[in-house]
Amino acid sequence: MIRKILTGFALGVMALSTTQSFAGNNFWGKFDGQTAPSRLPMTITPSEYKIFSLNQQSMLNFLSGLSTDYDKGQKITIPTPDNKYRTFHVWKTPMMEKGLADLHPEIQTFSGVAEDDQNVTAKFDYTMYGFRAIVFDGMQSFMIDPYSDAADGYYIAFYRNDFISQSSKGGCEVNSLSSIAPNHNSTPIGTHTRKT
Repeated sequence: MIRKILTGFALGVMALSTTQSFAGNNFWGKFDGQTAPSRLPMTITPSEYKIFSLNQQSMLNFLSGLSTDYDKGQKITIPTPDNKYRTFHVWKTPMMEKGLADLHPEIQTFSGVAEDDQNVTAKFDYTMYGFRAIVFDGMQSFMIDPYSDAADGYYIAFYRNDFISQSSKGGCEVNSLSSIAPNHNSTPIGTHTRKT
């Protein structure tokens, strides 16, 4: 009887560690299901997406240590909407003037180039809401966004073609990546616009 209980417990732990284990040193873990146990509701809802978990402190430490010199860039692995991973050469590319950046050190921006195809580029940022990415790869372009505003380590990866406008729900008001622009009542944050 005790052996059956211990075996069941061990199998349960193994299953959990398989579905949410971090993939190597890339800070990401796969998550099974369409609803993460986040404290807040999803910020945006693409028609198709995959959920991943992120060791946010490790990611922040890694990104904060990057150089602005392309030649000193490092490798970073990010999840893709097809439940795989892709590696990028990444370096820090500050977007704000120094004075503003000094006032908001929690906002950091980066650029990347895919290791397997130099024509595939990416923009990354890390803010108080967490990590975000836009990968530019033609019809396979995709985004990574926090699952919610809770900054609790859950993220969604989705193809740009699977993005659904949230304007009717009072959320994100972006219809496509080419139309990203703030409206009169919004503040741009990362890869989409949030209501203020």
